[in-house]
Amino acid sequence: MKKVQKIGLAFLLILSVGVNIVLYYRVTDVSGKLVSVNKLISSNVERNIRQSMRYSKEFKETGSPDALKNLQRTIQELSVTYKHWVDLNQKDSNPNEQMTKSLSAIEALRNAFIHHLDVQFQANGKVLEEYDIEFLDKAYEGLDRLLMIYLNLDGNIAKLRNANRDYGLIQVAGNIEDMTRLYRHSITPNRHPDYITFEDAEKAARDLCPNLEGLELDNEKTSVNIKDGIHYYELKFMEDKEVGYLLWVDAINGSIRSYEARKNTDAKRDISRGEAFVNASTYLQNFYNDKYISEFYEIQDTENKNDIYSFKFTPVIEDIPFAADTFTINIDETTGTIIKFSNEAINLQLPQYQVILTPEEIQEANLEAVGNMEYLGLAAVRSFATRYMPTIAHSFKTMQKDQQMTLFYDIATGIQIHQIINVYEPIN
Repeated sequence: MKKVQKIGLAFLLILSVGVNIVLYYRVTDVSGKLVSVNKLISSNVERNIRQSMRYSKEFKETGSPDALKNLQRTIQELSVTYKHWVDLNQKDSNPNEQMTKSLSAIEALRNAFIHHLDVQFQANGKVLEEYDIEFLDKAYEGLDRLLMIYLNLDGNIAKLRNANRDYGLIQVAGNIEDMTRLYRHSITPNRHPDYITFEDAEKAARDLCPNLEGLELDNEKTSVNIKDGIHYYELKFMEDKEVGYLLWVDAINGSIRSYEARKNTDAKRDISRGEAFVNASTYLQNFYNDKYISEFYEIQDTENKNDIYSFKFTPVIEDIPFAADTFTINIDETTGTIIKFSNEAINLQLPQYQVILTPEEIQEANLEAVGNMEYLGLAAVRSFATRYMPTIAHSFKTMQKDQQMTLFYDIATGIQIHQIINVYEPIN
C-alpha cells in the first residue's frame, strides 16, 4: 500500500512539474509577444509624432488643403497608437497620472487640428491667418518636447509605472492642453489677456448681489476658466454648508456673466407673467439699458415641480439684433425670485459691414444640404469662427432632424459661422 502511495505521489509531483513547465513556457511566450507588440506600438507612436510635426510644418509653409488632411490623418493615428501604448503600460486598477495626462493632451491636440483649425481654415477662405500660424508653431514645439521625453522614457517604462518622479510628461501635457484651450476659447487667440484679481471678482459679485452679504466664499479654486471667448472666475457662495449661489465673474472687466441661486426660498407667492416680466426687465437694467427684443418661455422644473418664467432679451443696435449676446433671466413662478441670469455680451459695438451675398443666394447654395430655410434678417453673432468678434450674418430658421435651429451665414463668404438650437418655442 505504501509503495502505491509513493508511486502516486511521484506521479502527481511529475505531473505538477510538467504542468508548471508548460505554463512557464506559455507565459514566457505571451510575455515575449507582449514585448514585441509594445515595441511595434512604441515605434508607431514615434513615427506618428514625427509625421504630425512634419505635416504641421508643411501646412504652415504651404497652406495646402492636402497638407491639412495629412496632418489630421497623422494626429488621429497618433491619438489611437498613443492610447494603445498607455493601455499596454499601465494597470487599470492603478492608472499612471503622467500617461493619462499626456494622452488627454494628445486628444486635445487632435480635436484642435481636426475640428477647430479646420473651421478657421474654411471660414477664412482656405487661408491661414496669423493666429493659425502661431498655433501651428506652438503645436510643433509641443510635439517636439513630447517626442524628446517619450524617447527618453521608452526604455524606462518600469520606472515610469512605479515612480513618483515627474519625467516631464505632466508639464508638457499641461502646456499642450493650455495651448489648445487658448486657441479654441480665448478672445485673444493663443494667449491670456490681462485679468483682474480673484478678490476684485468677489467684490464685483457682492456689490451687485446684496443677498450674498454674510455668506462665505469657497476659495478652493481661484484660477481663471475659459469657455467660448469668455474668461471668468467661478465663485461659490456657501449657505448652510451647501452652494447657495454660483456666479461667473468676467476675469477681464468684472461684469457678471452668470448668476444662479441654488437653494429654494420658502416664501410662496405665485406671480403673473406680467409681474415676472417687470422683475426681469428691471433686473436687466443693471447690465443693459438700450433697445432690445424680448422673448418669453415657460419651462417646467421637473426637480422642484415648479414653472419657471424664462425671459430672453436680445440687444438691438441700429436695428440689428446681437443674436449671440442675449441676456437670459429665469424667475421662479412660485416665489417671484430671480434664480438664474446669464449673458455673453462681450462687445456690443456694431462692426462695419457690406452685404455681398443676398439671402436668396445663400438659400439656393444650401438647399440640398439644409433644405428649406426661412429668412429672419441680418444679425450680429460671435463664435469661434469669428474669433469671438461681432460679425454681421444672414439668419435663417430651419428644422434639422425634428429640431428647430437658427443658422447664421457670413454676408460676404456665405459660410455658416454660427448656429443656435431652439430647445423651447417662445410664447406670445
